[in-house]
Amino acid sequence: MTTATPQQPPVSQLPALISGSITNLTGNRLTINDRALDISGASIQYGDTAVASSALTQGMKVVVSTDGVKVTQVDLNPDISGRISAIAGTQLQINTLSVDASALTSLPQVGDYVAISTEVGSSSQLSAAAVMVLQGAEIPATIELEGLVQQLEPGQQLFVVNGLQVDYALAKRVPADLANGSWVEVYGSLSGQRLIALDIETERYADAAEAEITGTITWVDSQQQRFELNQNLSFSVLSSTRFEDGRQQDLALGRVVEVTSRMVNNKSELVEVDFQSKPADPAVVSKLDPRFAVSGQMRSEGKTLLFNGFVFHLINSTKFDDGLTLSGLESVVLELEGVQRNGQLQILEIERADNEPRIELKGLVTQGAIWGYQAADQSLTPFEGKWVELECNLLATRVSACRLDD
Repeated sequence: MTTATPQQPPVSQLPALISGSITNLTGNRLTINDRALDISGASIQYGDTAVASSALTQGMKVVVSTDGVKVTQVDLNPDISGRISAIAGTQLQINTLSVDASALTSLPQVGDYVAISTEVGSSSQLSAAAVMVLQGAEIPATIELEGLVQQLEPGQQLFVVNGLQVDYALAKRVPADLANGSWVEVYGSLSGQRLIALDIETERYADAAEAEITGTITWVDSQQQRFELNQNLSFSVLSSTRFEDGRQQDLALGRVVEVTSRMVNNKSELVEVDFQSKPADPAVVSKLDPRFAVSGQMRSEGKTLLFNGFVFHLINSTKFDDGLTLSGLESVVLELEGVQRNGQLQILEIERADNEPRIELKGLVTQGAIWGYQAADQSLTPFEGKWVELECNLLATRVSACRLDD
């Protein structure tokens, strides 16, 4: 009697989720993160709306779902969507916001419903990397705006994203941990100069068993132990993290990398960093939000730290090192690192300051001072009006012998 050999399950070859921009599109083959994927049989979606594969365009941000062997779904992941209300030169007016479209080879028309993927750059200026025109049944009932939450007023159920005020009183879903600095996708409708939110989501691949994400490094700490991707995803380097086509020391602003993360014990761990570009383009780096670093003993007030007249904001992704907790920040001298976005100083990392006579400061020099530290000599004079990274002597509330930190 012949015994049938059990059929083995297919070997997993693809991550559960792949996030990035389309770099090539030919028929039913889509290239993302250097992977040529067959999307025949996969559903193409924008939210709950089905979209024809022919509407996909190069440069568009997408999230690809797989079963480990084949692609099951492709979700559009634009930063902003809605109808074009006006065009002035290469400036598109959409959802009351202005988007620079000078990088595009052709422009949409007034009245078109578009999904726009923006370039990584300054939070104060939206620049289109790709525009996809949706038609007929592809057009959803809502518009979308994606970005960082600022000026949150829980009592009034208001916040601001990319300069547009959002009213979420009618939203059917609101993230439980909504806070200043949260990265959200808001779906709703315009009412005058306000977006009435009907649904608010956070990143959809946060709990994926394995995710592969390509993006631009928009912040990295001074030890190159922690970095931020695309202004909204934070990763910590582990002893087990592998590096391809580069080293940990190559983590730098503006570098394009492909990261692989995996859920281990319900916690996302950084498995691999694959460098996808040559050294960062200075033109790209110059557009990124400025980084800051400051040390001192600060006053804690809710989710903010006050120091020499400056307000620093703790956000959901703020990492507390050296055993620090929110309740114990006033009793120690702190060192903060973060970014300034739309005028708001957002803390990405906080630790105990070293007891050293020289400190590192990154920020704007104005009226002979940096972060309220007045110069005891003329060493800040050459940097007046500039955002710089300095190393200075510190004595009480005054600095001296400041020089550029190499």
